[in-house]
Amino acid sequence: MGGFDSNNGFADPLGILVNLAPIPGLNVLLAGNLKNITDAAEPAEADYSAGVRYVAAGLFGANASINYQKDTKATAYAGFDFLGLSGLGLTKLAIDVKAENLNEFSDKGTFGVGPRIHFALGDLGLQLRSQVYLPLGGDEEKDLDLVAHLLATYKIGNITPGIALGYQLDGAAFSNDYRNWDAMQGKEIGGLGDPALFIKPYVAFNLGGKTVELGYAFESIMADTAITQHLIFANLNVGF
Repeated sequence: MGGFDSNNGFADPLGILVNLAPIPGLNVLLAGNLKNITDAAEPAEADYSAGVRYVAAGLFGANASINYQKDTKATAYAGFDFLGLSGLGLTKLAIDVKAENLNEFSDKGTFGVGPRIHFALGDLGLQLRSQVYLPLGGDEEKDLDLVAHLLATYKIGNITPGIALGYQLDGAAFSNDYRNWDAMQGKEIGGLGDPALFIKPYVAFNLGGKTVELGYAFESIMADTAITQHLIFANLNVGF
């Protein structure tokens, strides 16, 4: 839904999945990792996920979920996506929240807010996504953190040029995968202590069901002595 994609993490199908739909638009999901359940010495050592989602077609969507991971942490999500302005080009106007380490929240807990906006006007597309991390526990190394990502595209026939810009208040370590160079993928609160900047211009070609993407990626940790990384990439996507 919002900046944390809480809808994508909604009751992750970990192995056993029960999906209940008592009324139109409402889903209640329960999931468990079968392998962990069978290997676990007791049920509390397995992985579980549960959630509820409601969608009013053309108006809004909302969800809430909780994920429990064996020997690690419990994470809760909640999100709201207003769809009533899609006719004006605002195809997404969403916000979600994420609370981590619920089982040790007083010492290690963090809370994040993730706004997200998608706008379309003709062949122009804009996406703005952000995550604001607020440490609420006793971990002094995890101060306020923020990441933001802007994606702009313009479709010209079968060709779509685009540019992605990303910023992290507390830059994370470099990723060797250019697809993660948007300041959002796999982001966790806390980093190297310096802000980071990401720039990724590219051109995508639609060739009869195949997509060829060519571009350049730049990432820089803006420390006293800047650390930068550059990459030229070509990517082929084929659907079956």
